[in-house]
Amino acid sequence: MAKTQLEDMGERLKTARINRKLTKNEVYWRTQIQPDTLGLYETAQTEPDLLSLAKLSDAYRVSLDWLITGFEFHSKSRLMQAEAGDEAAAAHRTGAVAHHRNDPGNGKRRDPRKRIDNKKTGTWPWR
Repeated sequence: MAKTQLEDMGERLKTARINRKLTKNEVYWRTQIQPDTLGLYETAQTEPDLLSLAKLSDAYRVSLDWLITGFEFHSKSRLMQAEAGDEAAAAHRTGAVAHHRNDPGNGKRRDPRKRIDNKKTGTWPWR
């Protein structure tokens, strides 16, 4: 008899918990999901809601996509990239974007007085 999607997801939940070397009680302390409820999820007797899956995904450090479908998609959120040590995400968080906004493209910062001068004369750069 073929497994259902719920049974497959239950196996992934159990595998992820075991791979992280967590007991059901340790998962409870991290997620506030009762050990008995977690057991029902892992044995496919109850379908977990989305909030529970998100908590378990975070506790097990696996993607929500993988827990639900069994497939890992390659587009990662900024949070996952930062946890993986992605320097681009770290640069984004630390203010490289603020520098980029002030960079006209040649590496020099814009002179804020230039716009004021244009405003005084009534000429705008985009006209």
